Amino acid sequence: MSSPGDPSSPDRQPVCFEEVRDPLATIIVLGWRSAPHLLQCLQALSRIERTVSFEVIVTLNEPTPDLVRSLTECVHGARIIESRVNLGYGGACNAAAQLASGRYIVLLNDDTIVDRFWLGPLVETAECHPDIAAVGSLFLNVDGTLQESGSLLFADGSTMAVSGRGTGVAHRYDWARRVDYCSAASLLVRKSIWDRLGGFDEVYYPAYFEDVDLCLRIQEIGCQVWLQPLSRVRHIQSASVNESYKVFLTLRNRKQIVRRWSHVLKQRLEQVGADDAIEEASTWVGMGRPNRILIIDDRIPASRLGSGFGRMVDALSELTSSGSNFVSLFPTATGEGSRSELCRIGVRILEGDLEAHLQLPHIHYDVVIISRPYNYEHFGSMVRTHQPQAAVIYDAEALYFRRTERQALLVDDPLVNEKLRADARSMRDAEQRCFADADQVVCISELEAEFARRIDGAPPVHVIEARLRDPEWTDRSFDQRRDVILVAGWLSGSGSPNGEGLTWFAKKVLPLIRARIPWVRLRVTGQDPPSELLHYESPNLRFEGHVGDLAEFYGCARVAIVPVRFGAGVKLKTIEALQYGVPTVTTSVGAEGINVYETGALTITDDPAEFALNVVALVDDPESWLSHRKRIRSLHDVWAELPPRMSWSSVVETALADKVKSLSIGSAHGKRV
Repeated sequence: MSSPGDPSSPDRQPVCFEEVRDPLATIIVLGWRSAPHLLQCLQALSRIERTVSFEVIVTLNEPTPDLVRSLTECVHGARIIESRVNLGYGGACNAAAQLASGRYIVLLNDDTIVDRFWLGPLVETAECHPDIAAVGSLFLNVDGTLQESGSLLFADGSTMAVSGRGTGVAHRYDWARRVDYCSAASLLVRKSIWDRLGGFDEVYYPAYFEDVDLCLRIQEIGCQVWLQPLSRVRHIQSASVNESYKVFLTLRNRKQIVRRWSHVLKQRLEQVGADDAIEEASTWVGMGRPNRILIIDDRIPASRLGSGFGRMVDALSELTSSGSNFVSLFPTATGEGSRSELCRIGVRILEGDLEAHLQLPHIHYDVVIISRPYNYEHFGSMVRTHQPQAAVIYDAEALYFRRTERQALLVDDPLVNEKLRADARSMRDAEQRCFADADQVVCISELEAEFARRIDGAPPVHVIEARLRDPEWTDRSFDQRRDVILVAGWLSGSGSPNGEGLTWFAKKVLPLIRARIPWVRLRVTGQDPPSELLHYESPNLRFEGHVGDLAEFYGCARVAIVPVRFGAGVKLKTIEALQYGVPTVTTSVGAEGINVYETGALTITDDPAEFALNVVALVDDPESWLSHRKRIRSLHDVWAELPPRMSWSSVVETALADKVKSLSIGSAHGKRV
């Protein structure tokens, strides 16, 4: 076995960094005395993804000759600063920061091993939010278990790492959020803010609580400190300091925090009670006491899934971006899906038994949003029972009974037809109960809102139009495009509106198009298309599977089709195609609830022959295509001139205000609401 002093040891292998003229980030790594983990730290750092340009400054406090020799022989491309005296943690970082060229200073302890994607999420978080001055990482133990996901500050000046040590579905702390402070063992700070504050206060010499003090000073000038858990670090905790000496320094410097920040500590909680209750309540306080919102929907949403989940992604993005909401999501049908994008923007994803979670005494929601009628039927009364203070919003993603009614119109078998009609009647009754029970209702179009408003006892009904946040006009010309596209999701299988619509198109419409344009090609998106549909694949019809870059996909299309013949609600794929500026041919069901303001931006027909002729014109005739594009551009101009749309944030504010009013009235009459 090789030893650290052996030239063949992994610790003695070359560590190389690129020399960068204008780095975006300056990474400062501090080593003390022999710094036994420093080379391992630098090796991991040298292997990170290079999406962000960076320079490395290594500062050595009282370095041993062996450490200096090892770094001189093995490390290339990093600037190394030596101090024969111990400047302390704060002093050494301050000295290095004076030499930093980057827009961001990133502090990194030598007893850490960074993940390959460690740096990018830190910088992205700061770049996206100008009010954020510091961003910390999530720390893992060497075995991969959670060590620290942000830290809490209590009224007596004590601190605690958030580690999810309690039980229950609330304790998944892998979501981005504002925090009291983050450990400087991996902490990004805007250099402009660092310079304004003078870096670390060296009164905390030699170490401990200087990061707490810095984060409090950042917040004192109106900026924020955030945790970004997609930035991950394995931390050999306190590897460089004797435990008894650490306790002494911690107690001494904590007194300094109490003296300096007593006005802030008065706003913090006492560290009493069960760990899970402490973490939940103090995490909320550290976030600035935002509105606590629970959203109940089928699954972890993603735009590619269809079925209205792109709209839910937008709702979550809007609610978290305001900074005044703490959003949790409970997926009712499956926990499958990518957590990372939602965790990145600050959505907590719950797992386990929702009822047990709602019963916990420290769980308190201000607003609960329940999407889809079957979820409301199952969870509505549960929420009313265990979270009576919460305002309940029913998100009527669609009128499901209409979908079943329309499906019945396409079925010839009398027994199946009658069952579908009975199912539609039952669903209509269920949806009416949802509308009547909720405190507020959100619909996707005025057409559906009119139905809701006619129900006896209906609460206020709001319309949040289905325009998505991300799609932007695609500029490619007719000659730079070729294909017909169908953007679809396949969660509901071959019998879904997408499946039935594609079958209708493949059998009734595509042969007519192919007769006129033999080279036509329909490209169909969607992960895991049903096997029953795959036999339609041919040179004229291709299944693409999951498409990562929808903007590029739409940019290659001359025409989008939406051939659905039953369903309910606004078809987001129709709106999306219009937002990307792609001429679209759709059925009347595919156009339902979409106001194009007399621009003629949509071509609507339920006749197979007319559908085919319209597709042929848009695929094969540049003038027809350009004329249609101009009509879509006119629609965009109308959208731009419309008053601001109703938003999820405004609905939440209305629900909270109405709930406070109802609670006050109930209290005045001696009622328990």
